[in-house]
Amino acid sequence: MKFINLLTIAGSFLFASSSVLAWGNYGLSCANVKLTGNNILSATCKKADGSTGDSSLNLNTCFANRNGNLKCEPRGNYASSCSSCRLDGSTMRCSCSGNSRAYTNLSEPLRTLNNGSTF
Repeated sequence: MKFINLLTIAGSFLFASSSVLAWGNYGLSCANVKLTGNNILSATCKKADGSTGDSSLNLNTCFANRNGNLKCEPRGNYASSCSSCRLDGSTMRCSCSGNSRAYTNLSEPLRTLNNGSTF
């Protein structure tokens, strides 16, 4: 089992909906977190005005499969060589070529995103 710390993910990998607040921990302001199609992470998040909105992030822009290991890499396109990805709590689990299984902990990188206007 491999876990990687992805604290280096920059603000460019933020969720697409405007005015959604993360406040440093997406779990505090988002619900209904799900993974669709191996690579789209989506959630319903609280906005600055108190309303909620749907947000999504294409994880292909954040991760790459390097010999069966998921690595933080811009435009990594991991989903082209990984399958059966699922969320297990805050951990994404995938079967990736080069190894029978690859794991990355999503809780750490997404928890640290906070720009006050998008998630």
